[in-house]
Amino acid sequence: MEKLDRWAAAHPNLVETLSMLWRCQVRTGIFSGFHAYVYGVRPHTSDVDLFTHPDDFKAVQIFFPDGHVVRDKRVLMRDAEGAPVRFVVDEFLTMVDGLEVQVLCPRSPVTICSAVYDLSMTDLAALHIQPVPAGDSVIGMAHLVDTIAAKALFQRSAGKSDFADIVGLAGHYNDESNEYFTGRAAEIGFTDREHKFLGRAGLYLDRIPYAAVA
Repeated sequence: MEKLDRWAAAHPNLVETLSMLWRCQVRTGIFSGFHAYVYGVRPHTSDVDLFTHPDDFKAVQIFFPDGHVVRDKRVLMRDAEGAPVRFVVDEFLTMVDGLEVQVLCPRSPVTICSAVYDLSMTDLAALHIQPVPAGDSVIGMAHLVDTIAAKALFQRSAGKSDFADIVGLAGHYNDESNEYFTGRAAEIGFTDREHKFLGRAGLYLDRIPYAAVA
């Protein structure tokens, strides 16, 4: 992928670290804004989010010795409709090649109004991390489903463009991903809120189970 090769050339130290993580079988994969950049939804990405298995949160830190951890960070944001989105995480941050690298380790479920969700990487999600060539290296990239699922859950506006990202990424989603999305939706705890949001963005995932919310 030409765009990924250009990105790798501009960020050699980060790519080498991501490649080492992949070779050492640390369960982490780049996702979120990176997916939007690679698939042409955005012209650039200014940070790197690593979707990481909670059991490998400490392992990732070994590969980024200049980073630091903020423990039990309480996050409160609002979705595009104004509903509060709350959760607690341990947050690992570092800078590599001018890009901020962020890794979150959930310390609580995500709560949105009366619904409760688990957005952590599970064993199922870890199995779907994909090796992708980046220049002369190979790095781990989370499945596109995990980016779409996170954006469908948060539904942010105010500069985050979750809806626009899903609309753009929907063209790269294929029906072969439905089985995996079904499993992830069940693990996360999707409700009709997320199902309807995906439908408005052009993803009609009727086979994904979801719980109705009053």
